[in-house]
Amino acid sequence: MNTHVTAATRARLLSNLVRGRATHHPKRSAIEAAARHLHDLSAALLDSADQPTGRMPEGAETAYWSAYRELNFKATGIPASLLWYVQAPVTGDRPELPELDMVDPAFLHRERELRARHLGVIELGHLDSPDDEVVTAAFNSLLDVHRAWGELTEDAAEELSRDRSRPVTYRTADGRRTAEHQRGHLTVVEGSTVIAELDVPDYTAPGKIWQLIQGAQAPETAATGSPSAA
Repeated sequence: MNTHVTAATRARLLSNLVRGRATHHPKRSAIEAAARHLHDLSAALLDSADQPTGRMPEGAETAYWSAYRELNFKATGIPASLLWYVQAPVTGDRPELPELDMVDPAFLHRERELRARHLGVIELGHLDSPDDEVVTAAFNSLLDVHRAWGELTEDAAEELSRDRSRPVTYRTADGRRTAEHQRGHLTVVEGSTVIAELDVPDYTAPGKIWQLIQGAQAPETAATGSPSAA
């Protein structure tokens, strides 16, 4: 299928999906405006279908950014990033989820799960299906992924805003060893003696930290001389 026709189909179906979210929504006017801009975007792409250039035509570009502004700046709850997938057939860009700076293992698990869901939609090619219902279902899935990604991004930003200098303290069950873990560094103490100062990656999981604590080797005590012979 012609790249402009593919993008026009995506714009039309996303317009329908967006319009369906407007009912009883406090930002109904913004959502409906975004849907209209997406309809105009679809029409502009179809008008230029016989002249694919690898760039968005001027009329389509205008409609694209108009829809983006309505979704992005009016608190509609519909991620403006869905528009990436509309222009992708024309520009050849592959939409990706951005990188996040996180330490919390729970956040890392959420990130991996969302990346897997995102990859599943893209790799299975549902957005290129000739069946409108399949494409719409793919957009619904991407909407959920990007909405969850936005929540994760906010959580990650909050985590980074906290004081990261405070160490996390570990203590073995027998109480013999304690450790303090800061980003990039682990100090292991046995009794009152520091037995190891270890450089560790920023995102080392707690399970690995416990392994390092258990495996830390105390420095050998200097041998004392034997008593001199009488």
